[in-house]
Amino acid sequence: MSKIINSALALALTSVIAACGGGSGAADGSSEGTELAGESFALGTKGFTEHFILTEMTRLLLENAGAKVTIRDLPSTQQVRQALEGGDLDMYWEYTGTGWTNFLGHEEAGDLNPEELHARVAQEDLEHNNVMWLPPAIFSNTYGIAVRSSLTEELGLRTMSDLPRLADSSPQRLTLCVDESFGDRPDGLPAVEETYGFDWPQRLLTVSDYALVFTSVDTGDPCNFGAIYTTDGRIAAQELTVLGDDKDAFLSYLPAITMMKDRYDQVGDQVSEIIAPLLKLDQDTITKLNA
Repeated sequence: MSKIINSALALALTSVIAACGGGSGAADGSSEGTELAGESFALGTKGFTEHFILTEMTRLLLENAGAKVTIRDLPSTQQVRQALEGGDLDMYWEYTGTGWTNFLGHEEAGDLNPEELHARVAQEDLEHNNVMWLPPAIFSNTYGIAVRSSLTEELGLRTMSDLPRLADSSPQRLTLCVDESFGDRPDGLPAVEETYGFDWPQRLLTVSDYALVFTSVDTGDPCNFGAIYTTDGRIAAQELTVLGDDKDAFLSYLPAITMMKDRYDQVGDQVSEIIAPLLKLDQDTITKLNA
């Protein structure tokens, strides 16, 4: 099974590199390099699909550059971060929104765009924690509001700015399924209500396991809308529509490799160059890979 997974990821990586104008050798091993010969890396993964994909693609690229790579599967953000800071990991992929809220203690990003947020996270995390953030990929795995595509046509919905209108005209249609954290997190439902200027009726909220949010939205029972992560593969598989966050209620979650400063000083430039193809992974591509 692992050989099948590795082959699939190598094929996907080849497609990404080709789309960026590069050759395919870096992914399939036909053109191995020596930039990192003699180096050994411990990579951390949080264990969910997208993080596994990013980590495995990173492994393929590093090994193709001559490095030896081991992967540690750690179940939580806190544990993988502690392993990095404790010297048990050389690097792992982290999300800018997670860095901003979990590690730096901020609740809001104000008017910072995704690139500016990455720059601020990188600056503050280096100053306070000696952690380096490499350049980010272009996709963002943030919160979103999903709905059946047929219902968007019926109700005339395109963006989240259409929700206050629906709240006025047909509030009973605003049934929303959320996981346990979305309703209370400052960057969750409160951010939607503050940014778009309406209160989501509490009687229309259903709290459930995250996986059940997709089932509920797909069937319309009990919810027409669901709070999801925007790169979840089930969006495409179930042909759901994610309403455009046209007023930027949700924080940006761009993924980037993080390393401790001393390790970065040793190999950071080489690693940045070698993983550059992964920075071109876009929203559509990663969502399909996640499916």
